[in-house]
Amino acid sequence: MRQAYIPDSIINLHKWLSNQDYTYYSLNSLSNARLISFLCRKSKFVGLCWRQLFRISPINLRKLFRQTPPALDSKAAILLTSAYMHLMYEFGHENFDQAFNNNMERVMSLSSSRSKHFAVRQGTNLQLKLYDAEPEDISPLLTCWAGGLFVAAYNTTGDTAYANYAHEVAHYFIEEHPREATDESVYFYYEPSISHKIYNASCEISSYLIQYGSEFGDEEARELGLKGINYILKQQRDEGSWFYGEGRASQYIDSFHTVFILRGLLRVMKYAYWDELNTAFLRGLNYYLHSLFKKENPEILRPRHFDPRFLPMNSNAIQKVDLRDCALGIMFFTELIQDGRFDVDQENYLDPLMNWTEANMRYGNTYCPEQTWLWKNRIPYIEFQAWMLLALAWYYGAKPAAKPDDGQNA
Repeated sequence: MRQAYIPDSIINLHKWLSNQDYTYYSLNSLSNARLISFLCRKSKFVGLCWRQLFRISPINLRKLFRQTPPALDSKAAILLTSAYMHLMYEFGHENFDQAFNNNMERVMSLSSSRSKHFAVRQGTNLQLKLYDAEPEDISPLLTCWAGGLFVAAYNTTGDTAYANYAHEVAHYFIEEHPREATDESVYFYYEPSISHKIYNASCEISSYLIQYGSEFGDEEARELGLKGINYILKQQRDEGSWFYGEGRASQYIDSFHTVFILRGLLRVMKYAYWDELNTAFLRGLNYYLHSLFKKENPEILRPRHFDPRFLPMNSNAIQKVDLRDCALGIMFFTELIQDGRFDVDQENYLDPLMNWTEANMRYGNTYCPEQTWLWKNRIPYIEFQAWMLLALAWYYGAKPAAKPDDGQNA
C-alpha cells in the first residue's frame, strides 16, 4: 500500500538533489588546474598525495581552484535511480516518477565505448593507490550495480527494455570481463591492472550473475556466479571477516565493504542454498554485528568504520565513521528483517542505527560523508547523498516487488 506520509528527511534531501540537477562534486573529483595535472601525470606519488588532500579535507578545496561539479557521476546516477525507483513504487509521488525517469536515462547513457555489451564507464580520470583509470575505462562494480538496477526495474515496471539491459550486463561479465578460474571457483578482476585480488567486487559480480541467471533462465550466468561465490567463501577468515583484498596494503577490514559481501551472499541465498554458504553467511553476520558496531545505549547504535586490529596503511585510518557504513547498514538490516530468518530486529538494530545516523550525520538537508577522529566532513559529495537517499527509501518504504525464485538449489 502506498504511503500518504513522506518523511521530511526524504523530501528535504530530494529537494537538494533536484536543485542540483542530481549532480555535485564527487569524492574523486579533483582540481584540473594545469600545473597540478602536469605534476600528477609526472609522479604517481604526487597524484596520490593530492587526491588524499582533497579526500580528507573538511574544506572543499575544489572551489578554491574554481573547479565546477562534473555534469554526471556514474555511481550517483545508478544509486539515485535505484532510490527513486523505490520511492516511486512506495509513495507514488509524481516528482519521484520524474526523478526516476531522468536518472534512468542517465544510467542508460553510461555505456563504455570499450565494451561490445553494456558496461558502465568510469566517467572521470582516477588516480588511486591501486590503479589509474580514464573516463571510458569500465567499472565492473558499477556495471553489476547497474545490472541489479535493471533487473529490479524490469520486475517493478515490466518493461522488457530493462530485461535486455540486464542481459547485456550479464554477458559483458560472461564474455568480456577478465577473470581467473579453476574447475571449482572464479575470481572476477576488480581492474585488470591490479596485481592482487579484491574481494567485495568479485562477490557482487558473482551474486548478480546468480540473480540474473536464476530469474531469466540463463544457466551459464548462474553457474559462473556460483563458482564466483565459491571463491569468496574460501577467502573468509576464521572469525567470519574478509580482508578488503590480498596483499599487505589491502589487509584491512571496514564496515561497508563487509556489507557488500554479506549483502551479496544474502542475495545468493534467495536463489541457491548449500551448507557452506549458510555457515559462511552466519559467521560473517555474527562478526559484523559484534565487531563493527558500538551499542552506546538501547536506542543508539554507532557503526565502527574499521576493525581497529586491521587498519589501512594511509591517511584513511583517521576515519571514525563513513556515511556508507550507516547507509549500507540500514539497507542490510532492512533486508534481514524482511527476510525473517535471522536474529536481527528493528528495535535493537535498525532503529538505533537510524537514530545515530540522523543525530550525527545529518547536516541541514544533506548528510556528512564522514566523521574522522579529528573533524567532521560536511562536504555533500553526490554519491554519499545518493547512498543515503537509497537507505532512507529502504527504511521508510517497501522494496520493489520481485519475482519468486525458481526453486533451484546449487
